[in-house]
Amino acid sequence: MANACPAVKTLDLALRTSIPFLAGTYKEWNGSTQPRLQISGNPRHQMGVCLDVILFCEQGLSADKSVDWKTEKVLGENIVRVFIDMKAEMRWTEIIFQDRLFWEPEYYKHYGDDRKHFSHIHIDWMTNSLKGQNKSEDEVLAGSPQKDETGFYSALAVRLGLVNTGYTSGALVGMNISTFSKTPSADWNPLGTWNVRVAQWLWNYTFNVDGTVTWRDPFNGQNGNGKWEVEAGKIAFTWLNSKTTESWDVPFKSLKTGRTTIDGKLYDVNATRAL
Repeated sequence: MANACPAVKTLDLALRTSIPFLAGTYKEWNGSTQPRLQISGNPRHQMGVCLDVILFCEQGLSADKSVDWKTEKVLGENIVRVFIDMKAEMRWTEIIFQDRLFWEPEYYKHYGDDRKHFSHIHIDWMTNSLKGQNKSEDEVLAGSPQKDETGFYSALAVRLGLVNTGYTSGALVGMNISTFSKTPSADWNPLGTWNVRVAQWLWNYTFNVDGTVTWRDPFNGQNGNGKWEVEAGKIAFTWLNSKTTESWDVPFKSLKTGRTTIDGKLYDVNATRAL
C-alpha cells in the first residue's frame, strides 16, 4: 500500500488487526489469489484515496464454492454500520456497498449503476465536488484534505474488535443497510467527557464508542453507568439500576442541553464538553 493516503493506510491497519479474516486472501475467477483489502482499480484507486474490502454478499459471486457468502454479507453490513457511525471521526466522503450509496455531504441513496458492490465495500476520501471536473491528480489530492485523517484508529479498532467478536462466535446479525441514516455531525456526537450541571448537582459523564456512558460525582465519588443512543432529535439515556430518565437535544446547544426526571421531578440539564 505504498501509494495509499494516510486515511486508507489507517483504515487498512485497523481492519487487518481487528478482524484477522480481512488480512487474508480470496480466489479470483482467473485462478489468482488476491488480498481481501485492495487499493488497486480505477484511477481514483490509483491515487490511493480508496480502499475496497472484499466480502461476497450473493451466491455465485466468488470463484471459491466454499465461500460462506451469507456470513460475509452480515460481516460487511456490520462493518459499514461502524463506518457510518464514525463518519465524524473518519471523515470519509463516499461508501458504496450492495445497492446503497453513502455520499457526503449530498445524500444517501439507492445505488443502481451496477451490481459490482455486492462483492465488496468501497470507501474513499476524495472530495466529491472534484469528481468529473477534469482536475489533475495533484489538484484532486490537494483538494481532498480528508485523505490525511488518521486520528480515528483507536476508536475504530475498538468498534471493529466488537464486530470481530460477534463474527468469530457466529453471533453477528444481518442489517438492512437501506435503513442506515446519516451519522450526526460533531454537534451530535457526544464521545468524550462532559461536565453536567443539574440544579445543585455536578457530574462528569464519559461517553464511549460502544454506546455506554458513565457518570461520576467529583465531590463524593459516587458513580454509575448506563447506555446512550441517538434517536430522532435527541440522545436518549438508559441508566442502570435507576428510575431516572434523561435526554439531550441535538444538535447540542450552548445553554439548556436537555432534561432529566429525578425522583419524579423534572430538571433542566446543562452540559459542556470537558477541556
